[in-house]
Amino acid sequence: MGVTRVARLTGLDRTGVEVASAVRPAGHVLQVTNGKGATFEEAARGALLEAVELWAAEQPVPGPSGAVDALRAAAPDAEVVSLADLAPGADPSWDSLVVSWREAEALGGGRGARRALVPAVAVSCPPPGAPPLGPAVLSWSSNGMGAHPNRDAALLHALLEAIERDQLARALPEGFTETALAARLVDPASLAAVAPRTAAARAELVRRGFAVHLVDCGAKLEVAVAAALLVDPHGAPVPVAAGYACRLDRDAALAAALLEACQSRATEIHGAREDVLHGDRDAAAPLAALCAVIRPRRSARAMPSAQVPSPAAGLRRVLRHLDAAGLSRVVAADLPAPPGVHAVKVLVPGFLVSELLQ
Repeated sequence: MGVTRVARLTGLDRTGVEVASAVRPAGHVLQVTNGKGATFEEAARGALLEAVELWAAEQPVPGPSGAVDALRAAAPDAEVVSLADLAPGADPSWDSLVVSWREAEALGGGRGARRALVPAVAVSCPPPGAPPLGPAVLSWSSNGMGAHPNRDAALLHALLEAIERDQLARALPEGFTETALAARLVDPASLAAVAPRTAAARAELVRRGFAVHLVDCGAKLEVAVAAALLVDPHGAPVPVAAGYACRLDRDAALAAALLEACQSRATEIHGAREDVLHGDRDAAAPLAALCAVIRPRRSARAMPSAQVPSPAAGLRRVLRHLDAAGLSRVVAADLPAPPGVHAVKVLVPGFLVSELLQ
């Protein structure tokens, strides 16, 4: 994949959370990917798996070309997800465009995996010189990507990421407003009983001089979606860092969001990731002030939580939740990946993406 080195960023900050960067100098989407965890090995693995996702997206796979109607006539057995399906408010004329299509599988609806076809531009982000995929009317995004040695784990990771971005858009449509924080800030006193891992991580960060604010960002889906705001009372170098996560287990979601906030701090301090600009200290001040004065009222116990025996069981559970919510059109495309690793892209027509993550 062209990864030349893995850097340990942990010592650049005082959170104590292990953060790693994997560097691909010839990468097209990004040259630097990051990971975090309790150990450096875990953080490095996360950085490398994210590198797999982006490398895989850079390897377009040839497929049939045509407009939607012609494709549906030629493949009546397939679930066809069009460009217009993937962009709320899209111009209906997009369906008349001739584009390249990718083989995928439809996962939702409780009927087992079935053949699907999706626009290649929604799956791949080819570098210059690669075969054209058709008009790029749909912006490619890494949202909904997963990589893991276990395919079910890759699919679950990708699907939970897509859910996270959608639920954030619905729970916080205007961002971290006073009204949203007053309704959704999680009471730290409620953590010990139902989210002990998060309680311990929060206590350690407080000991290291940070103010920690956790937010329940669920919006009518039976999965836990959390945000974490890590405020540095001293301001520099990063006054406020945010992290987000979606998991089946509430403790895992809250803890993962907290780890991502720590990763965000280290990433900004490191300064090597091309899509991360140095934050505006003055712009962060109002949010920090709001968090300091609003009394958290929501109990962590109110967040949904489930234990599953395997990634496959977790995937089935999430698909049932989506089906019950009327979101049964879940499709997944396999991407090229190094031996021993599965890379996938999950698309769910009707999902939104939060402006907080743009």
